[in-house]
Amino acid sequence: MTLLTAAQRRRSLIVLGLFWFLNGVEYAVIIPTAWKYLQSLGAEQSWYLSLTLSSFSIASFIFSPMYGRLSDTTVSPKKLMVLSNLFEMAGNLVRGCTGGCTCDGLHTAAERWTPLH
Repeated sequence: MTLLTAAQRRRSLIVLGLFWFLNGVEYAVIIPTAWKYLQSLGAEQSWYLSLTLSSFSIASFIFSPMYGRLSDTTVSPKKLMVLSNLFEMAGNLVRGCTGGCTCDGLHTAAERWTPLH
């Protein structure tokens, strides 16, 4: 195993920080707008929101081992990370362009976080 120089270590930490920041931004955009988006699609019961939000964790649970195996055996981890980030950005772009973010203007915290029925 080779040791990284200080510059390589710093660059690696910056790339990892950017990767996790982009993942966090995705959750910061989706979670606050998910309920209004589901309501615009006709979902009136709160279990739709629970199912939608839990699908993120379920997908991560299913595909993380596949991602790890692919990274270990065939594809370079760097290329795989770039590819997955491109897919993530494309998904966020599609969500934004199709009106997925239904926040039209500023809302008060009470409007965004109303209790689910």
